[in-house]
Amino acid sequence: MANLIDTHCHLDYLKPEELSHVLSGLEGSDVKSVITIGVSLDNQKIISEIAHIDPRIYFTQGLHPHHASDFNDDFLSEIKTRVENPKCVAIGEIGLDYYYLKSTKEEQRFAFEAQLQFAIDHNMPICIHTRDAEDDTIAVLNQFKDKLAGKILIHSFTGTEKLSNFILQNDYFLSVNGIITFKNAKNITDIIKNFPLENILLETDSPYLAPMPHRGKTNTSLFLQHVADGLSKIKEMDREIIADQVQKNTYKFFPKIQNQ
Repeated sequence: MANLIDTHCHLDYLKPEELSHVLSGLEGSDVKSVITIGVSLDNQKIISEIAHIDPRIYFTQGLHPHHASDFNDDFLSEIKTRVENPKCVAIGEIGLDYYYLKSTKEEQRFAFEAQLQFAIDHNMPICIHTRDAEDDTIAVLNQFKDKLAGKILIHSFTGTEKLSNFILQNDYFLSVNGIITFKNAKNITDIIKNFPLENILLETDSPYLAPMPHRGKTNTSLFLQHVADGLSKIKEMDREIIADQVQKNTYKFFPKIQNQ
């Protein structure tokens, strides 16, 4: 049985019965562990509480660019004690999103830079969200380049070859989800096909982006096996080889998980 790890999902977005279904379904599934992600001011504590109801769940802390206008020093003070918790495995998701612009570019960049520095100060890996902001994301990360080797994960990769090359040049990681199973994602799958497996992680971004054959349904971590199957097809490699290498990659990026 493969030991897959869902490196990015939102368990707090699920209805109580959906969450119960996921937790019970993990038993006997290919999914060994799940990481639920920090997004807004009001979900940081909630996801830490969810993580502590089951030994297979971990969490992150961080303010999504949509909520960058809410960022201040009090936020960092609030999450500091949780970051020191063994079950808190990263800072994220943080970054830049110019598609929706729910916070201004200036607010997003300020929050992004401050949280990057916070992660560096606490020696934590970082989960990055970037949408329609590739150049600025690269520019910000380059400001901290000497301190981020191996500690950056570009989640839900939908970027260009320029971004994939940047990830490789800096020994960063990217994660893929149900998008790679979509018929209209050839521009992404072409990049993933030639991208080293040693720098790839798996995620669902649940409850969004359910993979084929479940597209259009509420996504859950239990569908991660379809993402693994999709990556196996793209890479033309045995699924078990894919699963074994991706697990090694995940432990390398999230050392707190490996140590528990």
